[in-house]
Amino acid sequence: MKDICLLMILAFTFSCGEAELGLDKTQVIDRFGSVDTVPVVEEVDYTDKAYTFTGPDSIASLYPFFTDDFVWYGFDKDAQYPITSTGGACDNRGNEVTTLAELPKTIEGIVTLHPRYFQKVSFCGQDERFYGSYFIQDSTRGILVLKDSRVSDFTYGDKVKLRVRGLVKFFDTYAVIVSDNEEVLERKNPVYFKEIPFRDLTDADIGENLRLTGRVAGLPTNTNFNELCLVAQDAADDSACDYCDSGEGACPGRVLVSLDREIGQRQTDFFKIGDVMQITGPSVNSFGNKLLVARMGQIKIIKE
Repeated sequence: MKDICLLMILAFTFSCGEAELGLDKTQVIDRFGSVDTVPVVEEVDYTDKAYTFTGPDSIASLYPFFTDDFVWYGFDKDAQYPITSTGGACDNRGNEVTTLAELPKTIEGIVTLHPRYFQKVSFCGQDERFYGSYFIQDSTRGILVLKDSRVSDFTYGDKVKLRVRGLVKFFDTYAVIVSDNEEVLERKNPVYFKEIPFRDLTDADIGENLRLTGRVAGLPTNTNFNELCLVAQDAADDSACDYCDSGEGACPGRVLVSLDREIGQRQTDFFKIGDVMQITGPSVNSFGNKLLVARMGQIKIIKE
């Protein structure tokens, strides 16, 4: 009896295994007919009309607190953070948490990058992962907001308000690391961009939502962190996108575009060497200055 039961289980297992092999291309066409591939568009409503608002505090008012230290933390007096050593340091490298009497500050901004940007930040010696980070911008500047959530309560063009309680500078990344829950004030505003000529991005661009046009000279791959590389349309060649050993990817003559992982997976045939593309997105310094793209609507082909 046990042998019979075992044979029945094996037969069921193998039959399930065969079913999971799926259909080949010919079988799919026989059953469902031929199909067309439709690319994902994901439009973003952009405008070149600059914002004229700030919240109770401007976003630009946060930037003077950041220091030149590689790692820096600034919190309001009531914020909680881990202490792993004595003497005021919060980690074994001597990094300290600065108490900022000026915090909390309340800012408002239009979302310029959908909250799906992944960042891993070392906070007081512990790696913290933020899966739902995003950018907001007011009339003065934009800033990265670190958010640990996979659920998006808002998106491009939505106006949000948040009470900032903690800031972090991690190498070249400037960000809000602690804030009260966002309050969505408005939905579906046009997203402002500043168009610039093709040039090297600098730290002065951090947080700004920029638009530029360049020629594709390097394709996004699994080995280059899904980064598209652009050169000027009239560049003599594509050599600016060759390997660069500057240590931070800050190589002249090129602009890197960091693509969201889902775009890299879905749109593998979209990017072609030689295409002239217009890119719109917030600028960040994360191992080099680059633009961030999380939606296909941030990309426009000008010339194939």
